[in-house]
Amino acid sequence: MKRFLSLITTVVLVLNVFCMANPISFGFIAEAEEQISAIPKPVDLTAREDFSIGVNVHSALYPDYPEAYLAEQIHAVARMGSKWIRLNGQLVDDEWTYTDTVVGLCNKYGLKIIMVLDIDKSVSLEYITLMCETYARRYNGEEGRGYVDYFQVWNEVDINLLRAKYGGSSPSGELESHYFTIPVDGAADLPEYLEYFRAAEKGIHSKDSNSKFMINFSATHCGMISYFLRNGLKIDMVGWDLYANRPYDREVSASELTADYDLIQKNIYEPYGVPVMICETNVNPHKMDEDDRKKYDFGMEIYQIAIDNLYLAYNRPWIKGAIMYELLDERTKEFGAPESCYGLIKTESGGAGILDIKNEKTIYLELQKMLGGNRKLPIIKCNEINLKPYEKLTVDTADDSDLKNEDSTTNVDIPSFNWGTEDSETEKEIEEVVIENVTNPVKNLKLKEIVYEFPWLILIISSVVMVLLAGGAVTGFVIIYKKKAKKKG
Repeated sequence: MKRFLSLITTVVLVLNVFCMANPISFGFIAEAEEQISAIPKPVDLTAREDFSIGVNVHSALYPDYPEAYLAEQIHAVARMGSKWIRLNGQLVDDEWTYTDTVVGLCNKYGLKIIMVLDIDKSVSLEYITLMCETYARRYNGEEGRGYVDYFQVWNEVDINLLRAKYGGSSPSGELESHYFTIPVDGAADLPEYLEYFRAAEKGIHSKDSNSKFMINFSATHCGMISYFLRNGLKIDMVGWDLYANRPYDREVSASELTADYDLIQKNIYEPYGVPVMICETNVNPHKMDEDDRKKYDFGMEIYQIAIDNLYLAYNRPWIKGAIMYELLDERTKEFGAPESCYGLIKTESGGAGILDIKNEKTIYLELQKMLGGNRKLPIIKCNEINLKPYEKLTVDTADDSDLKNEDSTTNVDIPSFNWGTEDSETEKEIEEVVIENVTNPVKNLKLKEIVYEFPWLILIISSVVMVLLAGGAVTGFVIIYKKKAKKKG
C-alpha cells in the first residue's frame, strides 16, 4: 500500500512539472508553434519611420495608363496613403516633358520615387553610363525638375540568366551555379551583366547626382545579387519582387513565406549589409482558376495573404518597405490574363483610365484604412505643375472616420494639354495646401492571430490534486504505521 501511494504521488508530481514545461499545455501543437513565430501580431504599418508602403504605376506607353488621366493616377496613389511610387522612366514621344511632369506630381504629393530604367544593352558600356548619368543629373533636385530617390536599372534580369527559365525543372536561383556564367544561345551571362551594372552604377553615382542605385530580383533568385555584391558592385538598395502566394498557391502558409525572408536575410543582408525593398507584391493570379480572375476584385479572403505578407516584411528591420503591384488593371490585355487583374483599381475596357472612385477594389480600400489615407486629398492638375523649384505638398494623413463608406468629394476632370515649357513665365504656381496631420488608427484588421495563454487552470487543478494525493499518502502511511505499531504492542 505504501509503495502504491508513493508511486501515485510521484506520477502526479511528474505530470505537474510536465504541464508547466510541455508546449501541449499551452494549447498548441508543433505546427501551431511554428505558426506563432511566422505570423506577426497586428501592428500599425505606419509606426516604423524607415518602413513605407507604395504603389507601382506604368507610363503612358502602356494603353491602360493614358496620359489624359496622369493626374488622376498619381492622385490615386497619394490618397491611398502611399509614401513610395515605382514607375517607368520611359520617354514619351522622345521628349522629357511627360517624365518631368510625372516626377513633379510625385514630388508635390511628397511621394518618394523609384524610377525603373530600361536601357538598350546592345550599345556600348559608355552609352549605358551616359544614359544613367543623364537621368541622375536631370532629377537631382537641384535643377528644378524634381528629385528621384532611387534608379532601378532593368527589371528582373535574373529570370533570363537562370539556366532553366520556367517549369518544374527551373532552379531555385539561390546559388550562383544556377545562372549562366558563359554565354548560351546568345543570352548574356553573369559576368557580362556585372559589367552592364557597373556601367549603370557609375552613371547613377555621378558627381552631380544625389540619387541611389538599385537592382531587383524575383522569388528566391538571390544568387545573382550575391554574385554582384561579392564582386564589388555598389548597390544602395536591393529590390525584391515577392508575391504573397508564391508558389502560386492560395493556401500557402506563413511559414513558407517566412522561409523566403530568412533566405534573403542570410544570403544578402547579413553578409553584405544592403537593405532590401520589396518592389512588387500582391497576390499573383497567374495560377488562379478562370472564375477568380474574371472577378477583378478577389475580396479579402484571397487578398488577406497579401496583407499578412506586409506584416511579415514590417517585422524585419532590414526590409525598408513594400510596393503593391499595380495601380490599375491592364484590361487591354487578354481577358483573364494575370496583368488584367493585378490592379488596386479597376479601369474601363480599352484604357479609359480612372473615371470613378468607386472602381477602387477591396484591397485598395483596406490599405487606405491601414495607412491613414485621405479620400478628400485635393488633386493636382498636370498643367499646374511648374517645372521649376517648388515646395512639397504635405499629404500625410487626414481625419476620415469612415473611409470605406464615404463618397468621394474629388472632382475628376480631364487635364488640359497646355504643358508649357520649362522656361515659361505664364505657368501657374500651385497653391500650397497643408493637410492636418491627424492620426488615423488602424481599424478592422483581419490578420489571423493565435492567442496563447499560460494554463493557470491546469496548473492549479494539478497542484490541488497533487496536494490531496500527497496528503492522502501521508495520512495513509501514518495509519498503516500506527496499526503495525499497535499489533507489535
